[in-house]
Amino acid sequence: IHTAQTRELTVHSRAVVVPNPTYDSVALVQFPFMIYRHEFEYYRPDSTDPNWYTSVFAQATIIDASGLPYDSAMTYFTIGLPSLDSRSDSNVPVFNTINTLLKPGSYSARVEVIDVVSKRAGNMFISSVEVPAPEKFHLTLAGTRMAYLIRTATAKDSLSNLRLIHHGLFVLTNPLSVFADADSTVYLYGEIYNLSAGPARTVNYTFSALKEDGSPFVGLGSRTQTAEGS
Repeated sequence: IHTAQTRELTVHSRAVVVPNPTYDSVALVQFPFMIYRHEFEYYRPDSTDPNWYTSVFAQATIIDASGLPYDSAMTYFTIGLPSLDSRSDSNVPVFNTINTLLKPGSYSARVEVIDVVSKRAGNMFISSVEVPAPEKFHLTLAGTRMAYLIRTATAKDSLSNLRLIHHGLFVLTNPLSVFADADSTVYLYGEIYNLSAGPARTVNYTFSALKEDGSPFVGLGSRTQTAEGS
């Protein structure tokens, strides 16, 4: 066993509300989170396996408007390393997502991550999670999130983590929407609901970047394309 540092785990997370009309009276609420591989403790199960492993438990506790626990959702997964030396790279993030269904309302949430090997933990509190009722008749854009990467999902992606795949796209959500100079491209994911029916539907998109105060920063042009799917 290799012992990691003793401080709390670093956890970055956010809430993404996806009020898809097909869910009817509830909305999908996702808690994408990011942790750092080097902060965990690793072990080798036996001498015949050259790889090193750690196990991660993550839970989102949803709190209602009165401050009482309302619901929780969790996930459990393993991180593997080909060698312990590769753990020393402190710039390798690990991504995952916790999913739950919530009724319309105002909530808050706490996302906690536990290193099952060392029992060390870290958490992030999300003060506001507003869940609207799904809109079934008007054009709606929802489920938006900034991402480090978006590409067409592969069979390997499906095997490794289905929670990172959204309608055939592999999406690495940036929980804090903060990018460094080294991030040369910023990706944006969103879902559009209640498009008009018909085989020749077209959608016109206009993109712009805003400053921190919400004022315009730069226009990024427009694009028209045929709307596929449901």
